[in-house]
Amino acid sequence: YHFDPDRVYVTGLSQTGFWAWELGLCRADRFAGTAPMSAVTRQVTGLHANLLALPVYVLHGAKDAVCPVAQPRERCSELARIGVAVRYREFPNAGHDGNVWNALPTALEWLKERPRERYAPSGIHNPKRSGLWKSAGVASVGDHAWNSGSPARGRSMR
Repeated sequence: YHFDPDRVYVTGLSQTGFWAWELGLCRADRFAGTAPMSAVTRQVTGLHANLLALPVYVLHGAKDAVCPVAQPRERCSELARIGVAVRYREFPNAGHDGNVWNALPTALEWLKERPRERYAPSGIHNPKRSGLWKSAGVASVGDHAWNSGSPARGRSMR
């Protein structure tokens, strides 16, 4: 299949939203942007500078009882402080539900307006090479990685 590598975005809702954060942080060189939705961010730390070349659009419901809204507010504030192109959109009447998902087209349009930096900054840190993923419960072999704590154990996350 033919595709444009400058238009590959990573997104997800809830647990897959967490992985949208992680993949953006860990492999910013592979994506044109990320749009996590209703995702926890307390574990998404340490590699914020990797997002300097990757636009981030975060969607979250104010009434989310599963993933506390304070987490993405704080994380987006931190990202903006270091110069990441980040947009945070909070939905006052939404919880951990599809009301957030419905706004994904708007997020993708915003991301599409920001061209991908074709070559990652020289300072980008790849946690796969440094062993950081092992401390996060992810094991890697060659070019594949597996989440050792997931029900989907053994499935490639390539």
